[in-house]
Amino acid sequence: MIRIVRPRLPDTAAAMLADQTSKIEQAVSQIHMAKRLWKDTNVRSTVLTPHVRPALERMAPGIARCMYCGENYGTDIDHYRPKSLWPLHTFDWLNHLLSCSACNSSHKGNRFPLAEDGSPLLIDPTTEDPADHLHLTLATGDYIGLTSRGEATIKTLGLNRGVLVQGRARAVRDTVRLMREWRIAIERQDILLEEIVLNDLRQQPFTAVADALFRQASGIAVMTIFSADLDTLAFLRDPEVLETASRALVGR
Repeated sequence: MIRIVRPRLPDTAAAMLADQTSKIEQAVSQIHMAKRLWKDTNVRSTVLTPHVRPALERMAPGIARCMYCGENYGTDIDHYRPKSLWPLHTFDWLNHLLSCSACNSSHKGNRFPLAEDGSPLLIDPTTEDPADHLHLTLATGDYIGLTSRGEATIKTLGLNRGVLVQGRARAVRDTVRLMREWRIAIERQDILLEEIVLNDLRQQPFTAVADALFRQASGIAVMTIFSADLDTLAFLRDPEVLETASRALVGR
């Protein structure tokens, strides 16, 4: 999971969402109305499919990857706050995240853990930096919760399920290879190859792995990973390289 920048929706699309929220507000049963409108084919064809989903895909990590696990293609528009519990947030743009069916249906569902003071425990990557709550162990591919919110997010979304841990381990190797290719491209002043590498870096699954690699660049774990390629390690630790790489992850 990485920090995601949420753009402002065009006024036309925002007005369409507000219109649906108004209908829910006026309903006798807000939950029933929210669920009905969300499934309505006309609402989907005029609001969700042409406006909301494309905006989520553009802001998602990788190539329209799940904003939670980062591996799978984002198949669902997930409600950070479940619509069955907060119906008035059903068409709230700030409540929409792109999710895969595994994270959305198989794990999160209507689960939305709260702290004793009523604040959310589940991390919203569009309003905060997940790295403040989650540490990715590069050697194993496992997440460690740094806070109660990190622990709750891991548990709620199943972020340490086997297939994800294995995928992150593979992503470490892929990212190391890309860093080496990037260094070689710069040394050769091969602008085209550099552009290709940065695009691959941006579009690969598990961008959280690359993000963790850059954040932990000065650590012992990264030194161990690059023990056979100290030139690339030195390249990775260059502040300018780190800044460029971080921007590349979110396509900026």
